[in-house]
Amino acid sequence: MAPNVRPEFKAMFADMVKARRMLHAWPELGFNETRTSAYIAEELRKVPHLSVHTGLAKTGVVAIYRGRSESPVIAFRADIDGLPVHERPSAVRDESWVSKNPGVMHACGHDGHVVMLLFFAKLLPKLYPPESFAGTLVFVFQPAEEGGGGAKVMIDEGLLTIGGLKDIDAFYGIHLSSGVPLGLVSTKPGDLMAGIDEFEIDVQGVGGHGAMPHQTVDSILVATALVQQLHHIVSRNKDPMENGVLTVGKVNAGTAVNVIADTASISGSIRFFNPDVQKMMHDRIKTLCAGLSTAYACTITPKITELFPPTVNHEREAKLVLSSVAKVVGKEGALLMTKGIMGSEDFSFFLNVRPGAFFFLGAAVDPSKLSAYPHHSPIFEFNENALPLGSSIWLQLFEDLLVRPSTGLARDDGARL
Repeated sequence: MAPNVRPEFKAMFADMVKARRMLHAWPELGFNETRTSAYIAEELRKVPHLSVHTGLAKTGVVAIYRGRSESPVIAFRADIDGLPVHERPSAVRDESWVSKNPGVMHACGHDGHVVMLLFFAKLLPKLYPPESFAGTLVFVFQPAEEGGGGAKVMIDEGLLTIGGLKDIDAFYGIHLSSGVPLGLVSTKPGDLMAGIDEFEIDVQGVGGHGAMPHQTVDSILVATALVQQLHHIVSRNKDPMENGVLTVGKVNAGTAVNVIADTASISGSIRFFNPDVQKMMHDRIKTLCAGLSTAYACTITPKITELFPPTVNHEREAKLVLSSVAKVVGKEGALLMTKGIMGSEDFSFFLNVRPGAFFFLGAAVDPSKLSAYPHHSPIFEFNENALPLGSSIWLQLFEDLLVRPSTGLARDDGARL
């Protein structure tokens, strides 16, 4: 069936596109989304019955919409930050809304996430005044998803009890997918997205003249040997039945062609679902650094930073999402994934402290060219027809959770979610 986009959002489509392109033209990096945050807060303050809170995690914005009772309390989340990517115009994006912030781009669809949730918030009190539903809806506009762990910062700074709330019962989040046909929604219970850690390795050798290598300890030679050994961790140390990825994304060394560099640095990431795999990769990185420092008579210092844990959907909430979105995109458009993906998301922090589910909304520009505008690339793009569709999904989920909770799923304590 064709997606059931609510007529109210169809009527708002032009305004949604305008807002999305404005946000796209002014992307901001994590914890520095001051312009974006100010715009979101200003728009939310125009909406009746919303209490708006700013300053959480520096640039986060939270709005609370209370019904005739407080419980249950449900949170819908949109991330708001951009990426350090230099945008290029493309066949589907002209110069007028290409990023005006050099070196920063909305290259993962967060501008779309903001618009879908924001326009849903604008419409909601017109459709459902406070007395028409039981419970509380919390709109979470979260900064710094792209590596900054903004979700954890918001939790640590009091998100769960903001505005006098007793608690938040469940979290839900949508992510646009430029490589999936428009209107297909997918998720699964359990492991959905991998955890991610970053590593930085500094090599301290002995520099010198390019004509006299015997008087040096060549840090570039050591670094290249280390890169090769690091990639053996996945192929030779990890159980092949387990998921795990190690990527060296950056190597820096050298200043001139006739100088043997005294220092080199290697940076990369590891991804995993099983904490035993995570620990094994940590241990092997440290062991390889120690061994090669002895072999090459140099100093190698690894630093490993734990970023995001795996995103693990709760079974009850993931099933509810699939049931709810099927009313919008049809049963054939609500896809139960058979396995998780190795991308990572800091929505995992929400799911570590409360039940909830994260899911993907297909938004390919051209269904015949699904890889044409990939995430995190300078030409990333999504189909703007996903904007009213995403807002319609938020509305349907709200109805199933708080307006007609008998269509939802029961909690262990007998309440409805």
